[in-house]
Amino acid sequence: MLDVLRLDGLRRSRLDESALGIQGFAVATAFHVGGATAFLVAAIIVLAVGAFAWTYAYRRHRAVADTPTSRVASAPQGFVELFGTARPHDGRFLAGKLTGSRCVWFRFTVEEKTKDGYRRIEGGTSDDTFLLKDATGECVVDADGAWVLPAHRKRWVNAPYRYTEWWIADGDPLYALGAFSSVHPSDGAAMVADETAALLAQWKKDRPALIARFDANGDGEVDVKEWEAARAAARASVLKSHRERAGQSALHVMRAPGGDRPFLLSARPPEDLVSHLRRWMWVHFGTLSLGCGAAILLLAARNSFT
Repeated sequence: MLDVLRLDGLRRSRLDESALGIQGFAVATAFHVGGATAFLVAAIIVLAVGAFAWTYAYRRHRAVADTPTSRVASAPQGFVELFGTARPHDGRFLAGKLTGSRCVWFRFTVEEKTKDGYRRIEGGTSDDTFLLKDATGECVVDADGAWVLPAHRKRWVNAPYRYTEWWIADGDPLYALGAFSSVHPSDGAAMVADETAALLAQWKKDRPALIARFDANGDGEVDVKEWEAARAAARASVLKSHRERAGQSALHVMRAPGGDRPFLLSARPPEDLVSHLRRWMWVHFGTLSLGCGAAILLLAARNSFT
């Protein structure tokens, strides 16, 4: 849970719940241990986590409320807000891990019942890209690192396990706030190395398939010579894709922005998203205030007895 304090690579869609979980755990531990010191430490943890979560929630809310909506075809390069419809790539289909629901993105968890509640034993998020389409064009969305608010959720229990899946379906409305960039056909040569590296990284995620395809000597590993063959195949695939796109318009991509700017995806209309983010902002402000007040009272009580 402490990974919530690391923004790099964080699955931000769970930040709010994780912050509340850390605070609740700190308070429960204080009641279990007992004593003024334990409660003071818990109050400081609630205060610190609340301050961190409120700061991020405030920035996230202001980014959505203050950024004007752009059209795909005319969006500027950089930090952009888009609104359209979620669509899969042509000829590519994605199904939920647990429900099998047709979708463009999903997240799932499997939890086991224990005497203290449910314990997460498995979970994951799809890593396929998908499309945001509006009346002017389409944009490829790479959801890695995004704070995602999906439209659909299904939960069921098959003792002792509890299964939950969230997903964005094909055709759902899709709001996106993140780093927007466009690659024009004339820029293709400069992008070959980057796209080749990205394709190789994708292949490496499926090691059995990589070995089956490029392990020429059958030793169960991909050696230096075989890796060069894989690199050549990836480059050939990228070059083929560039040739196919030569007569097409620019390729638009939305991904996580650098720095501390938020990356948000939502299958709700922008006005609903703003209300949702505002509620979380006030929740974190409330825990921040409670932690601050409790810490002040406990320190005052401690000083009065010294």
